[in-house]
Amino acid sequence: MPKTSFRALFTRRSLRRPAALESIARRPVHPAFLLAAAVALAGVLSAEVAFGQSQPSSSDIAHARELFNQGLHQRDDGDVKGALEKFKGAYTLAQTPLTALELGRTYMQLGKLVEARETFLSIARIPVWPEETARSRAARNQSAPLADELRMRLANLTIRITGVPASSVGVTIDGAAVPTEALAVPRPVNPGAHEVIAKAAEGAATEARVDLKEGEAREVQLKIVVTPAATPSPITEVGSHSAAALGDSTEASRATGPAHVSPLVYVGFAGSWPCPRHRRSTTPATLLSRARTASTTT
Repeated sequence: MPKTSFRALFTRRSLRRPAALESIARRPVHPAFLLAAAVALAGVLSAEVAFGQSQPSSSDIAHARELFNQGLHQRDDGDVKGALEKFKGAYTLAQTPLTALELGRTYMQLGKLVEARETFLSIARIPVWPEETARSRAARNQSAPLADELRMRLANLTIRITGVPASSVGVTIDGAAVPTEALAVPRPVNPGAHEVIAKAAEGAATEARVDLKEGEAREVQLKIVVTPAATPSPITEVGSHSAAALGDSTEASRATGPAHVSPLVYVGFAGSWPCPRHRRSTTPATLLSRARTASTTT
């Protein structure tokens, strides 16, 4: 038996893979497991990237806090519209659950239920900060019930276009454009008065005004009548051309003088118009004979 040093034997055994690991390595991996692992890893990475990108600076946080406090004071004093602008500015600088909650409540006071509900729903998409306070956690818990309550209070408006294809019509509600694909689907709107305008590509337009209550659903039909363009009549064109030609001939006759006037008019032997019985004899010999006869008579 060949002699083997202890060091070589130890090295060979250390490089040998255990039997348990050999069985795991040889076992095939299901593709679904790989897909689930990839999705989970992508979700973790995207959350980390979003957390790093959306984190405001210290200056933004301080500025947002100042705007937030001003909004609270203005709303308590009755200036709800002014408070809304302050809360919007604070929410733009630093999106926190507490700022979003107060912004949504201010929207509710102004009757903007659609904006209020969307603001409440956005709180669930705000990342949880490690230094989040108890007030922010309470705002998260209050946002979902408020959003569900507002969903039942929203009005819904459905628009039907008749007379022309809906794809050729541009529709606006209170000045905001509505996509053509969304016309037949109920659109959530705030309760109150709304102006709906539909304008076709040909230029024809129609409008309607509706007043909706909380929770009311209504369908508005807008019929667009396109008037065909009037085509000019051929008779009119011919008549106009004839009149133009007549006018041109009149101007030409005025410039050159009448062609049927005898040369004897200019020497005093005839009037402006020849006698009816002389109209057919207008040759130079006839005119000269008449002139001689007239001279002997006188």
